[in-house]
Amino acid sequence: MKIMMILSMSLEESGPSIHLINDIILEGLTHGHQIITVERSTKHSSVDLKFSNNKNYTRLIVKNSDINKTSFINRYIAEVNYARQCRKYYKEYRDVDIVFLQSCNNAYYQIKHISRYLKAPIVYNVQDIFPNNLLLLPVLSKRSIIYKILILLQRKAYKQSDSIITISEDMKQTLINDKVPSEKITVIYNWGSYNSLITKTNNEFIQKNNVDINKYNVVYAGNVGRMQNIWIVIKAAALLKNYQYIKFYIIGDGVEKQAIVKYAEENQLNNIFFLPMQNSKSAINIYSMADINLIPLVAGGIYTALPSKTANCLYCRNTIIACIDDQSKFAKLLDKSNNCYVVNSNDSEALANQILKCYENKDVHDTRESNILELFDHKNAYKYIIHMEEVNNEYI
Repeated sequence: MKIMMILSMSLEESGPSIHLINDIILEGLTHGHQIITVERSTKHSSVDLKFSNNKNYTRLIVKNSDINKTSFINRYIAEVNYARQCRKYYKEYRDVDIVFLQSCNNAYYQIKHISRYLKAPIVYNVQDIFPNNLLLLPVLSKRSIIYKILILLQRKAYKQSDSIITISEDMKQTLINDKVPSEKITVIYNWGSYNSLITKTNNEFIQKNNVDINKYNVVYAGNVGRMQNIWIVIKAAALLKNYQYIKFYIIGDGVEKQAIVKYAEENQLNNIFFLPMQNSKSAINIYSMADINLIPLVAGGIYTALPSKTANCLYCRNTIIACIDDQSKFAKLLDKSNNCYVVNSNDSEALANQILKCYENKDVHDTRESNILELFDHKNAYKYIIHMEEVNNEYI
């Protein structure tokens, strides 16, 4: 089977999806398939990928100029242009058996061009649900003409794709609510990029940043943006500022960083330590350093996305508190799992109370049955290949 993978970035970049794509490619090659990646790159160099020299692997690059990533309009226009630029490769590789389209905001335009030149089924991987996610920030309103156009185009993309893979049952339900047939949707959870455990005695992040491991360290690491709802963390820290043994670490950058740092300074929150975004290779050290890893999202966010850090936090086997809609399917899954807890997205008091409770019971063994880690297994990469094989067989 010849698989063409249309990516929204370059495999040379660092990011939460890179290891997913790499693992899928490796699984495809291992099982005898030919893989062609079409990548969008602003600074192409001949990086040596694990599979660069595999005779069944072909790498195609579409060179783009840098864009202002803070401007949604500029990013969207650039993505539409990228879809147009990909046409030269669709014309050249007309014999592909299946097309894998990575999650992107310009899916309609990609599928439009793919369908014109390639007679192959399209598997669309939905990692976050656009433009529904824009309603949560809020960038758009449902009454906006821009939103109405974007949702119409996205619905056409769902309709014209042959199969959809998404990454949680909540996201599947969101798609079903948007009139996508349930039989067209497959859920495959994302997996982490690490397998090995790191102890606090050999943790490079602890050593480099002089982290006091005798304190109870509560950590948020990642983008400090509107979707992540870091304010619930800051307000919980304010409620716990008199508990000297509990320390908070906010590790990352983003549009909300300046405002939350200012809030912490004005309210003399000396229990919060701010650090800049770290190299992706440091992630496993950071999550392993934490006594509690926090996964906060804005209200409704869990229905449009599942944070990429989830798998790696689970791998570290430290306590997790997710600040998400407590009636969501993922919340109910976490509630049954060892060392995982849920508080509602906007309830900072509940978060503070749960952190305090976790500290007070830190030496008590959690007897809940832990089954959630199995959903985030590395074997999920092969599930992508199996699914594409099945879709291709149905198409023949």
